[in-house]
Amino acid sequence: MRNIRRIDKSYINGEFATIQGTEIFDLINPTNRENIGEVILEDENDTRNAIAAAKEAFKTFSKTSVEERIEILKNLKKTVERREKELIETMILEFGGTRQFCTAGFQNMVGDI
Repeated sequence: MRNIRRIDKSYINGEFATIQGTEIFDLINPTNRENIGEVILEDENDTRNAIAAAKEAFKTFSKTSVEERIEILKNLKKTVERREKELIETMILEFGGTRQFCTAGFQNMVGDI
């Protein structure tokens, strides 16, 4: 049996914050029905905090240039590409896709920007 992953943080306002909700969503590998993890679902307060942070961030982000936004996306792409193997393995586990399908999906996702 694998180590069960627990996702209990959400990226809000530039940092990972512990989720205050108590409801748990089990992650089940569809190919063998094995529980591979759990996600703590955000509650109403978590959601309000995320919305408030997004509204605040929009005040400055909405004034960024196209060039600045392109640079942000390029940096995000580099970060995602560094985690290629981990993300493909996660896709295989979480929705039961074949390695070939998940690899093609990943390559599609990080296509040229």
